[in-house]
Amino acid sequence: MKLTNEETQKIEQLLRDSSYAKYHKRLQIIYFRSKGKSYKEIMDLLDCNKTTVWRNLKKYKEFGLESLLQETRGGRHREYMTYEEEQAFLKRHIEAAQAGEFVTVNQLFEAYQKEIGRTSTRDGFYCLLKRHGWRTVTLDLNIPRRQALRQLRRLKIKSTFETLSKRFKEEGTYNKVRLMYQDEAGFGRISKMSSCWAPQGIRP
Repeated sequence: MKLTNEETQKIEQLLRDSSYAKYHKRLQIIYFRSKGKSYKEIMDLLDCNKTTVWRNLKKYKEFGLESLLQETRGGRHREYMTYEEEQAFLKRHIEAAQAGEFVTVNQLFEAYQKEIGRTSTRDGFYCLLKRHGWRTVTLDLNIPRRQALRQLRRLKIKSTFETLSKRFKEEGTYNKVRLMYQDEAGFGRISKMSSCWAPQGIRP
């Protein structure tokens, strides 16, 4: 395998560039082969198999140097939307939620399938959300003691506040409290909390 002086200089330059480190083995295969080394010598020098050597040499001959500087493994080869289209899609629904509409992940999933015009897996949609910084969060009902006392003061529940304040002073185990509210008829409720999806910077 013969290379021109220009091709050899280009490969040597890329081998000295640390930003192309993940492609160095591919480039070294071409470089060593151009210097007359056999498959066996290249395999021993680079600790790779014969298929890897053959595949990279074939790719270089057919498509040139640029084909070796592209990551072909992984990636989104079957994407339904571009990254920008996904951003626009999520932005519309975030704005709708901020305007007061009730938006759930199920509604988002259905809207997404309608947008792409085909069915999709829920796991794939969750990957889309994670790709844009969304995560599952749960409302934290364990309010720190000082914050709880401030809330009680603001609500002006004097008798309750005085009782709790006394218990906080006498007992060392009350590091956190859970606030429960009831209406004038005495009906109160705490719903079972579950996690929900939310973008970075927003909590339920």
